[in-house]
Amino acid sequence: MIAALEAALDPDGDPATDDGADVINLSLGGPGDADDPASRAVDQAVAAGAVVVVSAGNDGHTPWQIGSPGAARDAITVGAVDAGGAMAWYSSFGPALPDIPKPDITALGDVESTVPGGGSFLMSGTSMASPAVAGAAALIRQAYPELDPQAVKSLLQAGADPIDGLRYYQQGSGVLNIERSLTTDVTADRGLLNFGRLDHGADQLEQQQHLSFTNRGDEPVTIALPSLPARDGLAVTVSPSEQRVAPGESAQFTVGLQVDNAAEATQVVLIATDRDGNQERRTVRLGAGAVKPVFPAALFPQQHDYQLRMLADSDAVTMVLEDGLSPGDAAYAGQGFAQLSQAQTLVNVTFDAEAVLEVGSLFPAGIPARPSTVTVTLWNADGQQGEARLELPDGRPTPTQLDTLFPDYAGNQSVSLQLTSNEGYKLSAGIRHGKTWTAGIADRFGFDNRRFYPVPARRQQEAVTLTLLNRQFTQQAMRFTARSLDGGEVWAHAQDLAPGMTTLSLSELVPFDGAYHLEISNFHNHIHTSLTLGENATRIPAVDGLALGTTLTFDRFSMLHDTRLMVGAPDSSQDSEVLVQMRDLFGRPVEKVFTLKAGETREIRAVDLLGVGFPRLDGTTLTIASRQNANLWAYGIERGLFKNPRVTTARRR
Repeated sequence: MIAALEAALDPDGDPATDDGADVINLSLGGPGDADDPASRAVDQAVAAGAVVVVSAGNDGHTPWQIGSPGAARDAITVGAVDAGGAMAWYSSFGPALPDIPKPDITALGDVESTVPGGGSFLMSGTSMASPAVAGAAALIRQAYPELDPQAVKSLLQAGADPIDGLRYYQQGSGVLNIERSLTTDVTADRGLLNFGRLDHGADQLEQQQHLSFTNRGDEPVTIALPSLPARDGLAVTVSPSEQRVAPGESAQFTVGLQVDNAAEATQVVLIATDRDGNQERRTVRLGAGAVKPVFPAALFPQQHDYQLRMLADSDAVTMVLEDGLSPGDAAYAGQGFAQLSQAQTLVNVTFDAEAVLEVGSLFPAGIPARPSTVTVTLWNADGQQGEARLELPDGRPTPTQLDTLFPDYAGNQSVSLQLTSNEGYKLSAGIRHGKTWTAGIADRFGFDNRRFYPVPARRQQEAVTLTLLNRQFTQQAMRFTARSLDGGEVWAHAQDLAPGMTTLSLSELVPFDGAYHLEISNFHNHIHTSLTLGENATRIPAVDGLALGTTLTFDRFSMLHDTRLMVGAPDSSQDSEVLVQMRDLFGRPVEKVFTLKAGETREIRAVDLLGVGFPRLDGTTLTIASRQNANLWAYGIERGLFKNPRVTTARRR
């Protein structure tokens, strides 16, 4: 990528000629931060005069998902929206490491495009959104050739349409609106003032930054930026407050930020309790009306499995858990809540007269609030069980006294509550006793966030490399489990992962010579994992399921235009032929024979089987068989491959 950037900036290798690209689009990315080589190369390309547009990634609505080179400070990093203007479900959220506000803007990510060989496909991803922004940047450079890359970025951001209810690290400045960007007469030298993050424990902050505006119209304009009055420990000042700018002239404003959380501070005590009952306490001071981000991993670096409680001397203080919430989640998460799957359990709940249960439905992005119901099941220490049904008129968190919900079980005792969404939504839930919020989720005591990888047999020249990025500032517990393809061998290993990036050689870590299925798991969803093969760093994809056997039959098979099926004979020592059979859109049989080299895993695309031009294929049966009776494996690495598949295999004896 770095070599490609250098070639784009100076194609003929002669700095004296002006033949460099004005706009560069990078629909690619991987693990990394704003200071790694790829991100620095992008920033250098921008410094050399090119506008560089980068896709944000397709890792979904969890914070800190934007890697490199999208993390580059000077890049225009692009998220995706769907056809309805809502955030696309796959679009990665920022910020980017080490604390870079990203993405910068969003654009349509579902794009119908022509393909080689004729026809067109509807494809989805931030890789489809970033070229639209690159094209918009090219139009701006054509209209205003004197603008530098930062001014182009600012103009794109100034014209964007914000999505209501979303924060900057989710959508950037909003959805691309090139017409507005091209027709504005006043441009700023940058689209965002980033004052950073107030360090934990600090009560005061004072900073100043400069912001310049240029009048590119034909008439004088007055630019007014009024200061915001001091409120709740926060004040923003602008000097001067107003300037009249002649055509072609610029004006500079000084923007100051003052934070004072010491005034009228409220004492907030956070208590972490591990599984053995040991407690750690930390005190946070919170100014009146202030919002203070607090990172439990930094407060309790030695804790992994724990319950977090909050004690405050004011009923007005609330605690919000933000850990991978989608835009819909953020709108309905409520206060002091934990995020739950459709059916999880709150444990060690003290059932007394003050116990209040609040439950809300977490709607996916783009789905409006709607009525929903939750089934609450109670167990006490004696094994007695009760069940009740909660009606949520608009899905928002609804408080209910536990003794009203379960009058037959009222009393000062410890109970467990299972919460199940009858409509299949994720839930938020919390238990409140007066001013104290508690939530303990049984499933979070242990390793989760599992990822699975198919690892081929070891080759002499092609080692498999595992790269792990710990996005936290403390060590994270990891577990690795490898299973041989015949299920006869299992290897497990656990270790702590230091902050930052760690590279491991699987040939040294895992004592298997043959192919195997690798599971990587960790307690928190803060680890990015990547497997590559050989000197060319060929990516090995994570998979949800892996089929093994000499003959593989997939029922209810679904194939989209971007479906990719990986088929291999991972342990074979000789070349083999593989027969693939299915039916096309008209029910006609399709049969293809592919040759696999010894130990090879081959990508079979939809276009290889059916040709170009088909929209999708549903409900058919796919059969993959080895003509040499060799063990095969098969897995999909794109959406739409299997829909709750029923897989039958005939293993070689």
